Amino acid sequence: PVVYGAFLVPPALITAERVVGPSDTRLRKLFGSAIFLTLALGVLLSYSRAAWLNLAVGLVVMAGFVAVWEGGSRRMVMLLAIVLVAAVAAAGTIRFTGSDDFLVQRTQLQQYDEQRFGAQLFGIEQSTRYPLGIGPGQFEVLAPLSAHSLYVRALAEQGLLGLLVLVALLLVTLSLAVGNVIAG
Repeated sequence: PVVYGAFLVPPALITAERVVGPSDTRLRKLFGSAIFLTLALGVLLSYSRAAWLNLAVGLVVMAGFVAVWEGGSRRMVMLLAIVLVAAVAAAGTIRFTGSDDFLVQRTQLQQYDEQRFGAQLFGIEQSTRYPLGIGPGQFEVLAPLSAHSLYVRALAEQGLLGLLVLVALLLVTLSLAVGNVIAG
């Protein structure tokens, strides 16, 4: 379940955007809200802290875009309403299933987190030793664990230039996506 949580974030954000966006009927908005609720519950019940953070950051970024759209205040209220309903439903689901203790446990630092962060520190150290990188696919050969970070892995394996190229590609993709959303 921890793995699938991250895959539910993009459809949840797309659905939320459709709900608060213009030109949908009330029935479609209600149906979209139900889909968002289901996807948000899936993210919560995946117990993936990274998926929780991704959804939260995505919703905050979306709220920023909604605020500048035409009719933004009405759409902002709608976005806040579906997030609030999802939060209440999530709390009720956690309480109903008796998962309170497990959820609290997942929000705390886990034993393997130290190993994960150690592997990321190792990747950063490798990038300072080898400015051009250690080579593609070599992180797991040299490190005891996976980097668990695309950015640290790119930095370690391809060096600073590889990381900058990755970030540039992500920014170009984001700008194209934002342009498509604004263009309607």
